[in-house]
Amino acid sequence: MSLNTIKYRNLIDLIDKQINLYEEYLKFQEKEREALKSAKIKDLKECTISRSNILELIMVLKSKIVEILSEEGENKISKLLNKYGTPEQKRQALMKVKKLRYLVKCTQGRAREYSELLDFSSNFINGSLSILWSATQGIFKSYGRDGAIHESYHPEKFIKDRTL
Repeated sequence: MSLNTIKYRNLIDLIDKQINLYEEYLKFQEKEREALKSAKIKDLKECTISRSNILELIMVLKSKIVEILSEEGENKISKLLNKYGTPEQKRQALMKVKKLRYLVKCTQGRAREYSELLDFSSNFINGSLSILWSATQGIFKSYGRDGAIHESYHPEKFIKDRTL
């Protein structure tokens, strides 16, 4: 079993392309974050679409890499690259794999932050809506810690006057 030069070069090229795409993906994640902070919906949509397109390209490259790995009976790029090539080629290739791994972790971390921000925002909006809804009700029932139902009353004067 040997990895021919063409496959080896193809694998390195695929890794380089993935690195470039992940770097571009990180830039769009940052733009998306800024658009979210400044509430620029149009910019947010554009960034999300661009990020989605880049992700599709990354997945295509990943499937090509997986195909090469499966042909060679390996499941990790670093193991395969470590088997073949000159010591200098191995060193350069493994540096690229290390950079790719770093970029993947960065994108995952930022995606997690973004998801947490959206969850917080969603919970905040739901809480605000719940408060507004309860203010329109004459009687508001809720469960206490002990499981008992508690009733709260909003004065009807405020509901009729629409001050609540």
